[in-house]
Amino acid sequence: MQVSDSWRVVSYPRKPGFSYEPTILSSAGLFSRLSVEVRFLVTTLRSSWLAFKEKPIQFALSTGVEFVLTILGRVAMFVSLPLSRPLQ
Repeated sequence: MQVSDSWRVVSYPRKPGFSYEPTILSSAGLFSRLSVEVRFLVTTLRSSWLAFKEKPIQFALSTGVEFVLTILGRVAMFVSLPLSRPLQ
C-alpha cells in the first residue's frame, strides 16, 4: 500500500479477481458492536434532551447552525477533492 503526503491519495495493490476488500474495524460480534452504538445514542440523547429542556430556542439555533456548518464543510471537502480519473 502506498500513501502520499496528502491524506486523500491512497493506492492499494490490485489483486486479480477482487474488486472489494472490506475493512474490519472490530473483531467483536455484531450484537456487541450494535449495543455499544445504542448506548452511545442513548447517552447523547439524554444529554441533548437536558440541554433542550433548559434552553429550547438556544439549543435549536445552535444545533441548526452546527448542522449547516457540517454540511457546508463536507461539501467544501468534496469539491476540493481531486478527480480520480480525468473527464472524457
